[in-house]
Amino acid sequence: MWAQKAKSNRTVYGDRNTRFYQTVVKQRRTRNRIIHLKSINGDVLDKLEEIKQHLVDHFQEQYYDPEVRDVQSILQELETIPIPKLDQNQQQLFDRPVIDEEIVWAVHQLIP
Repeated sequence: MWAQKAKSNRTVYGDRNTRFYQTVVKQRRTRNRIIHLKSINGDVLDKLEEIKQHLVDHFQEQYYDPEVRDVQSILQELETIPIPKLDQNQQQLFDRPVIDEEIVWAVHQLIP
């Protein structure tokens, strides 16, 4: 973060480790610090360890899958989803070589 702040102001204030930079960094650290956190049931958590544990529990709950699945069951489930498939003509269009004019056209589309 210190490097980011230094890069953004380097042209204006120079490249020295000045009191200005130290003050900006301290202010940002204070602003970004989580001091209180309200849990789902309304409790206010103010101890660092409680906040850490609450965040860990929250994300573990979000990404935990109680049903352990193997690859085959996932593939079978994917086959039931109606995914459009390319017909023979569309497949041939994707398989043909790209010509230089198409590359030039695509690059010019990127430029506003």
